[in-house]
Amino acid sequence: MKTTKLVSSIVSIVLAAAGICYELISHAKNFSGKSCWLVAIAMIVAGIIGIVTLSSKNWTIVATVIYAAAGIFGIIKSFKYSGLLIGSIVSLVIAVIFLISIFKQKYDVPNTTQAPASASTPKQ
Repeated sequence: MKTTKLVSSIVSIVLAAAGICYELISHAKNFSGKSCWLVAIAMIVAGIIGIVTLSSKNWTIVATVIYAAAGIFGIIKSFKYSGLLIGSIVSLVIAVIFLISIFKQKYDVPNTTQAPASASTPKQ
């Protein structure tokens, strides 16, 4: 699952960067795609969280929520901007991948037991 999360995070960052570049080129004068920017930034943030914290269950939950929120927001706003629908669907698919990994992946459990102290003889 770590490889799947890594690849999907990289894909989301690349797709979001492509969306930002498209918005800069096509709407440079009127800046009409504010919702596209919001979804792209959310996907970049979630992608970075997904890459940096592959072994953390808590941060995987955070990335899942960000991906899902970006996807839902994008689908709601895609009636006005049709190009936003692709990024939103990809974001929701990645949210499902991360959700599955929350339950399937074995996360590292921190070692809370202390090593026994070395037995030293007291000096007399």
